[in-house]
Amino acid sequence: MPKEQFVGTWKLVSYEHYSNGVVTYPLGENAYGLIMYDAFGSMAVQISSSDRAPFA
Repeated sequence: MPKEQFVGTWKLVSYEHYSNGVVTYPLGENAYGLIMYDAFGSMAVQISSSDRAPFA
């Protein structure tokens, strides 16, 4: 798959952890996240809990 197909910003749909047939949600069931790829090969990611307190 050409790298150009990944260039852009992607939104997290789900963040789940499976262990021994049990699913858990480390950041809650409504975690928020973005991942960005640019044409030069750089990547940045942010993932957080949706109920995180705003920065003061």
